[in-house]
Amino acid sequence: MFSKQTPKEVTYKTTKNPDVIIKHKFTGETFAVECKYRSEIRYDPEKNIHYIQWSTPEQITRYKNFSKTENTPVFIVIGIGGNPKDPEHVFCIALNDIKYPKIYESIFEKIPKKSFMYRNGILF
Repeated sequence: MFSKQTPKEVTYKTTKNPDVIIKHKFTGETFAVECKYRSEIRYDPEKNIHYIQWSTPEQITRYKNFSKTENTPVFIVIGIGGNPKDPEHVFCIALNDIKYPKIYESIFEKIPKKSFMYRNGILF
């Protein structure tokens, strides 16, 4: 039986590294995941294009440095719409495929919207 009491103290460790580092059960490979949630896709009227503002330039640099120094691929999982616990859409993209803090619709429209699988160094 589980207690319904709320813990008196909750602690967690925050870092500037990706949110989760995973070791694949069968292959022993390690990869990292940074999770982001955005309530909506934005629109730039000057460029007439939709985009997701997923990070800052500093965050991209930190994640790429982490990937290089740890020799660990980093993947960005972005939930859009709905609410953070149950987004309407979920995308996964390799950090190496991202160059800018904004991901434009031409990119995120190509990303499969499904469950994810890790194989041969790729989270898809």
